[in-house]
Amino acid sequence: MAGQQLRRSQFILTYGPGSILEGPNGPRIVLALDQQGYLFKDLKQIKVDPDWQIGDQRLAHLLEGDIFEIPSNADLEKKDEAVVYQTARFPHWSLCPEHGILYHWKEGNTTACPRCPRFGYVKAARTRANSQAIRFIVACENGHMSNVAWSRMVHGHSDCDPEFFHWSGGGGSLEEVTITCSRCPAAKVSLLDIYRKTSFCTGRFPERGFGSNRDENTQNCDKEARVVQRGASGLYLPEVVTALTIPPLCSKLHDLLNHPDIRKAQESFEDLIDPVEAGNLQDFIAYLHKQADRNNISDSLVEQLASYDSAKILQAMKEVANRSALPGSMAELICQEFDALRTAARKGAPPDISPSDAKNRFEVNISEVRKITYGGLPFRITPVRRLRVVMALKGYRRINSLTGELADVFLKDCRGDIWFPGTEMFGEGIYIDFQPDQSAALQGSAFSQWQSLFTDQQSDIPPTELYSEPRLRRHPQFVFWHSLSHRLIRAFSVDSGYSSSAIRERVYLDEVNGQVAGGILLYTSQPGSDGTLGGLMVLTQRMESILEIALQDLDICSNDPLCSDQQPGPRQHSGASCYACCMISETSCEHRNMFLDRNLLDGCLHD
Repeated sequence: MAGQQLRRSQFILTYGPGSILEGPNGPRIVLALDQQGYLFKDLKQIKVDPDWQIGDQRLAHLLEGDIFEIPSNADLEKKDEAVVYQTARFPHWSLCPEHGILYHWKEGNTTACPRCPRFGYVKAARTRANSQAIRFIVACENGHMSNVAWSRMVHGHSDCDPEFFHWSGGGGSLEEVTITCSRCPAAKVSLLDIYRKTSFCTGRFPERGFGSNRDENTQNCDKEARVVQRGASGLYLPEVVTALTIPPLCSKLHDLLNHPDIRKAQESFEDLIDPVEAGNLQDFIAYLHKQADRNNISDSLVEQLASYDSAKILQAMKEVANRSALPGSMAELICQEFDALRTAARKGAPPDISPSDAKNRFEVNISEVRKITYGGLPFRITPVRRLRVVMALKGYRRINSLTGELADVFLKDCRGDIWFPGTEMFGEGIYIDFQPDQSAALQGSAFSQWQSLFTDQQSDIPPTELYSEPRLRRHPQFVFWHSLSHRLIRAFSVDSGYSSSAIRERVYLDEVNGQVAGGILLYTSQPGSDGTLGGLMVLTQRMESILEIALQDLDICSNDPLCSDQQPGPRQHSGASCYACCMISETSCEHRNMFLDRNLLDGCLHD
């Protein structure tokens, strides 16, 4: 197969293990991490290169595993066109449009379609079969996927197993397409009938291998499988967890100390002596050098750690050892970020941990914080000059993002350590909340309606891992901040030079003793330590005019009255919102474009 170039962020957000990639020569399934012979020299003794690790102690603790980044061709010192991540042919059935033949090409054959001329060699036949791959596959909500059992669909439980099927008909209706057995013409069925049928799930994960160990990658599954198109948007729903790097665990030094090899060495050393003492630190460094000589740890890791000042190493060791500061849930991780942003808005950031030549991972200049009033509401605008975002792919779901079972994508190395694929990006952002010393009274008829729903909420709120208490997403303050975030992203894209899909949001809401506080972080990021170029942050100097642009015409939408008449309810997750007024790209929104209402926003600002 010809190679296809992807960004590492695409591997996390779109084309992770288990997804179907439309390649230049036909569809391919992205194989699991433990199938990658180009990345790991020995698949039976997998070792993750220390240079691939992404350090984020908070997120790693939450995942109960470490995070690593898929290396690029440049990292592996390979040519741009060289394949570094493997895929496999899927699905295995193909459709010849010239002869209307549905066939299953088998490795070794020098012909693709049985009615087409024979090729002189296998590679050409394989290429033709790949390019003619059928659009239909079978999947279930537990993450399993397999080829359509065409013989069973056409014959039922007959023993007839033809070499191919006839595919006839067409037009705009599934009912007009007929699949007929090539051996017994009486056996035929329409594509509509096949779509309506359900079957027992095979329990297979095709990304985990098709070879002799296929049965080992098969689970017993009680879900019904159904036919779907391989390009369906619900076929691969990645579950990505994102963390903002915040003080105190926000330096490269913290990452080094949290590396699995350093951790294991420290645990062994602590059996003899505690290294978190000034007199013992040099002995610990010497112990690491000995472990490097025995090939138990990378020389580069030891050299990087030894280059730091002793006092900073000891301070960072104590912070890394403080397990009580680590989040126990995604909701707690979000709240920690919220606290860090509010603290930075008051005092600035960061603490002095990194070497003088290192770039900060979380930086706020207190002199740049602005306080403005718009629509009678006292906003605080905090430019985040520099931030670091770590995203990890936890798994994926199929068919149904709410009830589907999460399929794992992690890698287990030869020592039993768990690794999740991820990526780190650097950028800038704008944090917006209310001025803490000013009262912000949100009101309006739509606000009161959401308040009533929040008080009398039902148990059918869609579950999410963003908040341990999903009921808070029904809170009118959450709807206010979320709707404001979407309108600002649309306005920022006009003046910042970034498209709206490149700007992401983080909505914060915290409830303590009945008091609710909220805020939003709008940020953009990209791979590489240089991050972005300040096009977003500089807009804070013109926030009054940007708010005016974002919030004008809140009472008008091109889809009115259908849009404006939408009312939130126990089974309605949004009020007045659509892609013409409030919704944005789903890569930018963490809440799947739910819990939005421009009527609430309009009422709070203009009533």
